[in-house]
Amino acid sequence: MFPTADKLWAAATAHFQQYANNRNEDLTTETAGYLAKTNSNTGTLGDITSQLANLAAQNDSRNTEFRALQAELAANKAESAATKAMFTACKEGNKSRGNNGGGSNKNRRRNNGGGNDNTSNNNNEPTKYCWTHGLCFHSGVQCNFCSTKHQLDATATNKRGGSQAGF
Repeated sequence: MFPTADKLWAAATAHFQQYANNRNEDLTTETAGYLAKTNSNTGTLGDITSQLANLAAQNDSRNTEFRALQAELAANKAESAATKAMFTACKEGNKSRGNNGGGSNKNRRRNNGGGNDNTSNNNNEPTKYCWTHGLCFHSGVQCNFCSTKHQLDATATNKRGGSQAGF
């Protein structure tokens, strides 16, 4: 402890003033801990920058993949529209022949002796080609039961991937 003479107010303020001056002289950013924080922040900022670059690259990759999927979807929609148009044409062709798409083929398969209507030959062998049914008594346009990928313009010489039945 201090002697009694040093316990005066003036001595106390002088003591604290000297302490404050010494403290300010010794204080630097490094001794206050700011330098370590700055280095730490630089490393953290570098990590964040690297992570953002990685995320940007992933985003670009996903955008490319997304555009490819959009193009594939557009192609599928076009194919679907073409298939729908083909079925509509097939259905309308059946209606125009008075068949309405659901009738029997019994009468068309029979050559009732009256001339050659090109639905059969003298041996009662099929002479037409249908993508769905193969060699039969009707063409692809005349087909009443088209499959999902039915090709109206398929022929026996150009089957377009259709049925091989009857060959």
